[in-house]
Amino acid sequence: MKITAKLLNDKGACRDQVALFEKHFPKGATVTVARCVAVASLFNWDWAAYNLLSVDAREAYDKARAPALEAYKKACAPARGAYNKACAPAWEAYDRACAPALEAYNKACATAWEAYSKACAPALEAYDKARATAWEAYDKARVQAREAFDKACAPAREAFDKACAPAREAYDKACAIAFAKAATGNCRTRERGD
Repeated sequence: MKITAKLLNDKGACRDQVALFEKHFPKGATVTVARCVAVASLFNWDWAAYNLLSVDAREAYDKARAPALEAYKKACAPARGAYNKACAPAWEAYDRACAPALEAYNKACATAWEAYSKACAPALEAYDKARATAWEAYDKARVQAREAFDKACAPAREAFDKACAPAREAYDKACAIAFAKAATGNCRTRERGD
């Protein structure tokens, strides 16, 4: 199977992935295990499998990557638990920070909706205006709360990413190999030097 930027664009790949592909393979590339492994961490292999492979090849890909996915999940489970625990207070703070703005938004919308129900067109205009103002206030509070959440979770996210990096690398490599083998019809479970 040969992959080109045109093929990726025709299949609806995101611009970033197409640009990355063009950077590494400006003339396109024939799929091989070695090529896929060399860029294992760069591309979304699930997207590639579901958009570029036949149904049979996609099934072979899913079967080949399943053990790696389970190993990745198992390796990351403790880090994910620690991340979720570390971020729980930040989520609570986020929800608390957004609650007044959301309540005000809902209150403003309820009042405007009632007016709309009574007088239709003029009320719709009032509703839209009140909604826009309330939404702006809510959105501002939400953005500030999200920034606080991200800041609070950054150390936990960093620890999670660090803990999962070896498992992610192994998973990406397994997906790259599975994709290459499925794309080339070489679905043997034993890996050769190809």
